[in-house]
Amino acid sequence: MVHVFSDISFGWLSLIIVLSLLMSFFLYFKEIRRESSNKKVFIFLSVLRALSLFLVGLLLMTLVFKRLDYRVQKPLFISLLDNSSSMLNYKDSNEVLSTLTNFDEKIKNKFGDRFEFETFLLGEKIIENDSLNFKEISSNLSYGFDFIKESYYNDNIGGILFVSDGNYNIGSNPLISSSKIINTPIFTVGVGDTVDKVDQLIKNVVSNKVAFFKNDFPVKVLIETNKLYGRKTEVVIFNNGKKVTSKEVVYSGKDDLYEVDFVLNAKEVGVQYYTVELQAVENEFSLKNNIQNFNVEVLESRNKVLFLFDAPHPDISALKNELEKDEKVEVETSFTSDFEGGLKDVNLIIWHEPRSMISSFIQKKIEENKIPVLYMLGANTTNTIVNKLNIGLKVGLTSQNDFNQPVLSDDFQLFYISEGLSALIPSFPPLVSRFGRVEFNSMFSVMLNQRLGDVTKKEPMLYFGKNSFAKFGVLYGEGIWRWKIEDYRLNKTNDLFNELIQKVTQYLMVKKSTNQFNVITPEEIKRNEDVLVRAEFYDEAFNLTTKPIIDFEYKNEEGLKYLSTFSVEDNSYVLPLGDLPPGKYEWKASTVYNAKQKIKKGMFVVSDVSPEDFFTKSNHTLLKGIAKVSNANFYTLKDIDRLVLDIENRKDIAAVSYEEPKFSKLIDFLWFLILIIFLFTLEWFVRRRVGLQ
Repeated sequence: MVHVFSDISFGWLSLIIVLSLLMSFFLYFKEIRRESSNKKVFIFLSVLRALSLFLVGLLLMTLVFKRLDYRVQKPLFISLLDNSSSMLNYKDSNEVLSTLTNFDEKIKNKFGDRFEFETFLLGEKIIENDSLNFKEISSNLSYGFDFIKESYYNDNIGGILFVSDGNYNIGSNPLISSSKIINTPIFTVGVGDTVDKVDQLIKNVVSNKVAFFKNDFPVKVLIETNKLYGRKTEVVIFNNGKKVTSKEVVYSGKDDLYEVDFVLNAKEVGVQYYTVELQAVENEFSLKNNIQNFNVEVLESRNKVLFLFDAPHPDISALKNELEKDEKVEVETSFTSDFEGGLKDVNLIIWHEPRSMISSFIQKKIEENKIPVLYMLGANTTNTIVNKLNIGLKVGLTSQNDFNQPVLSDDFQLFYISEGLSALIPSFPPLVSRFGRVEFNSMFSVMLNQRLGDVTKKEPMLYFGKNSFAKFGVLYGEGIWRWKIEDYRLNKTNDLFNELIQKVTQYLMVKKSTNQFNVITPEEIKRNEDVLVRAEFYDEAFNLTTKPIIDFEYKNEEGLKYLSTFSVEDNSYVLPLGDLPPGKYEWKASTVYNAKQKIKKGMFVVSDVSPEDFFTKSNHTLLKGIAKVSNANFYTLKDIDRLVLDIENRKDIAAVSYEEPKFSKLIDFLWFLILIIFLFTLEWFVRRRVGLQ
C-alpha cells in the first residue's frame, strides 16, 4: 500500500486543475472558434497543454510517496571465544583448538542456510577476523557481551556461543553484562576443570615505585597456596641476577594466603630490576607462577615543593593533591604570614596570589636562594604587586573581573603535550582575572593564551620565562580547580589534568640538563606484550631535534644480538621491537652528532609471567550462571557436539520479518519527467504540423 504526503495542502490540487484548464483554454480559444480550423486538433492540443501544466503543478507540490517493504533477516549466531593464555593451563588444553575448529565446521554445515555467523576472539578487547592463538595476557569477559549488545542492538541475534574457562582479571562480572542481552540464549562451553591443584603462586608483590639512595624500602610478597599443608618453601629475591635475600615459609594449612615481608636497601641510583622466586615443591602443578618481577627507581633525593598563600583556595588543593600522588615529590604548605625565609632543599615554590605587605621579603628570599617559582595570579593580585615581580607583565587592572578560556599556543615547544591533553584544553572552563590593560614581554614562552569566545587574545594565560636567578612560570587567572572537575566529567579520571600539573612543575624544577641523548624503555614488560622503546635528542639550544640517526642494538641472555634503527615520530623517536621472548635484554643506543658519538646503555626484562598464569582451575560456576539466566545450557568441551542438537530443537531461533518504510519524491521518478517532456514535445510537433509557431 502506498501513501502520499506533501508539505502543501491537497486543496491546492483543485486550483492547479482550474489554472491548467483556463491557461490551455485561453491559449487555443481563438483557434477553436475559427470556422475554418480543425476543432478536433486544437481541442487535442488544449488537452495536451492542460495535462502538461497539471503535471508540472504536481511537481511543485513536492509530493512524497511512502511504501512498506518487508525484509527477512536470518538469525545471527555469534561465537565469542576466550583467547587468553589461561585457556592452555589445563589438561584439555591440547584439544581446545581442534575441538572448536571441528565444531565450527559442523554447525556451519548444519545451519548454513538458516543462520548468519559471526566469530569474535576475546582478550583485553575484541578481535575480529583472526585465528585462535591463546596469547592474550588479559581476560575482559564482560567486554565481549557489552560489545555484542552495542553492535547488534536491533539485530536478530538467534544465539551466542561463549567458550571460556570462566576466569577474568579485567572488567566487571560477565554475568551482569550478559544478562543485559535479553531474549537471546547464551550457550556456554567450559574449558578446563574445577579441581584444586597442588600449587603455590606469587599472587602479588607490593613495593615502592620510588626509593632513595642508601635508604631502606619495604617489599611485601603475597603467596597463595593449594593443598600444601605442612610443606615449606623458600622465597628468594634477586637484583639484576644476584641473590639479595631470602626467607623460609612453612605452610601451616590454616590459611591459603601468606604474607612475607622484606626490607631492601637502595644501593645504586637508577632503575633497579628485582625478581621474586618461590622454590618449587614436589608435585607442583605449575612453576610459571612461582616467579614475579618488579622494579624500583632509586633517586638521589626527592624534589620539595613549597606552597605559599595568604588564604586557603581550591586551586591550591587541586594542585597539591595531584603533586602528592608523585612519590618523587615532597609537598609543604605555609601561609605567607608564617613564612620566616627558610628555603633549604626547596626545589619549587608555588606562590598563590601574592598580595600581602610581606611579598617583597619573600621575593628577596627567592632571589637569594635562586628558587624557581610558579606564580598564580588571581583577581585579588594588585597592579603594584604584579609590576614588581619581574615576570614580564605590566598591568593596569580595574576592579572588574574578566573570564577567559584557555587555548594552546601553536609555538609552544618547551615540553611535549599529549594529544589527549591538547584536545581537552579548549573545553576547560574559563579562569577569573582582573579586567584591564596587560602588556606582555614576547620573549617568554607561552603555553596557553586567553580566549574569549572564538577570539584568541594576545594576552597569555600560562607562560614560562627566565630571569637572572631561575626559571619561573605564571598562571594568569584563578579557577584551575574547575579544570580538574572537567577532566573527570569528560574522561572519568584526572589523568590529563595530572599530566598538565606534572609537566609544568617538572619543567620548573629540572635544572637545564647537559645530557642531549635520552632512551626510555618500558618499566614492566609481560610475556606476549609488544615492546616499544622511545628516544629523545636535544640540540645545543636544548631543543628537541630528529636530525641524528639513532641505532639500537640489543642482545638476549644467550648473547644473540639484534640491530635496529629508530623511526621519527613528531619531535622524538620510536622503535617497536614486537613480541620478545621472556628474559633479560641488554641494549646500547648510539648516534653521531656534530662529529661526536653519543652512546646510551641499559637493560630491560620481559617477564615470563602474566596474570593468566595465576589461574589453575576453571570457573564453571560462572559459565553455568550465564547460561541459566539466558535460558540456555552449559556444556563441557567433551560434549560440545550435543549443542548442535539442542539448537535444532529450539523454536525461538527463527528468522524475523521487518517492515521497512521507503520514501520517494515525485521528482525522483525519471518516467514522470520523461512524460512531461513527451507531452510538451508532442504538443510542439502537432502545432508545427497545423502551422502554429
